[in-house]
Amino acid sequence: MLFSICCGAVIGIGCGVISGLVPGIHANTMAGVLLSLQALLLAWFDPVVIASAMFAALVTHTFIDCVPGTFLGIPDADTSLAVLPAHSLCLEGRGEEAVRISALGSAAGVALSLPLALAFVLVLPALQPGIDWGIGLIILAVAGYLIVVSESPEWALAVFGVSGALGLFSLRYSFLAWQVGGESGVLMPLLSGLFGIAVLLRASHGVMPAQHFAGIDLLPGAVRRGSVLGSIAGALVGWLPGLSNATANALLTSVIGYDTNPREYILATSAANTVNAFLGLAALYAISRTRNGVMVALAAAEEVPPATARPRPPFCLPGRWPRSGPTS
Repeated sequence: MLFSICCGAVIGIGCGVISGLVPGIHANTMAGVLLSLQALLLAWFDPVVIASAMFAALVTHTFIDCVPGTFLGIPDADTSLAVLPAHSLCLEGRGEEAVRISALGSAAGVALSLPLALAFVLVLPALQPGIDWGIGLIILAVAGYLIVVSESPEWALAVFGVSGALGLFSLRYSFLAWQVGGESGVLMPLLSGLFGIAVLLRASHGVMPAQHFAGIDLLPGAVRRGSVLGSIAGALVGWLPGLSNATANALLTSVIGYDTNPREYILATSAANTVNAFLGLAALYAISRTRNGVMVALAAAEEVPPATARPRPPFCLPGRWPRSGPTS
């Protein structure tokens, strides 16, 4: 199984690099592609390879997605707020510093995810019934808090309403889209238009200043504070359904100003994104609930049509491959 996990990790890292560098493509998209091709992939690979590839792509994406946001100003749904300070540093010629800070935050998130995941597994099953009862009120409270503390509550409320209407329209009329990756395939052109193409066209007329790296200008205390706050925010949205990395980033804005402490904010948001990726897997294991698209794909990965006769994959360990067809 170790070889299968390593093989899947290599594939997932490649997929995560692609999704992180290409605007509009998320790790959820890669997981959907792998899921749609599982009948073909299982002819050659162990199911563990596919599952490992999906999770590795998700984690790798959290390390890489800061690059287009920093140097091109192109965000995705999870890093839209973090792009503001990162791209500002790039315009000052310190883009490499922003990328290194983001990587440092993701690394801190990996380290803090291990004890948080253990806490999830031990505590989450007992608390989940109460959360299920009041999750609607919790989401409304979080949304109301973000609107009230924003710089312009009126505009925030208007954007909140328009985005809700757009999401409702996109999912209700998803039959108008070409379903390449299943029902979630409608999200790729939607996110590409919102976060990719528009900013690409705007950035094509800009000139990037010369970049130089003179070290990371961040005190150890700020590193610890940003790592802890980001991990708490990532754990919160990884636990509660209906909240995403973008919600964690918005919550961090009210605690760490992205204009006053841009470096600490970049570190905190990166830690939150990575922690959310790990704790999504912990939530799936503890309560069998999915918190992001990759976990949905992981939960559905074993649902393979039994009528497909497949040869034994070369990367499957003995005794791990289920038989296809009738057994005697």
